[in-house]
Amino acid sequence: MALLNWSDKHICRAGSVTAGTEYISLTGSTLEAVGAGDNNKSAASVYLHGVQVAEISNNRFTDSPAIKVNHTVGEPLTKIVSNEFLNTDLPRVKELNSSKENTATINNNTTHTSK
Repeated sequence: MALLNWSDKHICRAGSVTAGTEYISLTGSTLEAVGAGDNNKSAASVYLHGVQVAEISNNRFTDSPAIKVNHTVGEPLTKIVSNEFLNTDLPRVKELNSSKENTATINNNTTHTSK
């Protein structure tokens, strides 16, 4: 199983891409102005495609595009909970190869807009 784990106050100000990850945990991090660059074709602060298990929790996203998740096959488990979004749209999850209802858990997130 491929694992990507960012945690413990990781601060990210530039985008990065990974492929082939089955599990990702992004917790306790601050992401500022991430994902809005001209080279980011996904136009997302975090873009997950085909990840089977994902937890994105207790993070702060500021001045960034939305998190985007594409479920492809299997029975993916995605949790996006207890995050703060400042000038950032709420997460978007799509079921690409299934007519089933979206299986993601998205709750207890807060949004704020500053002037």
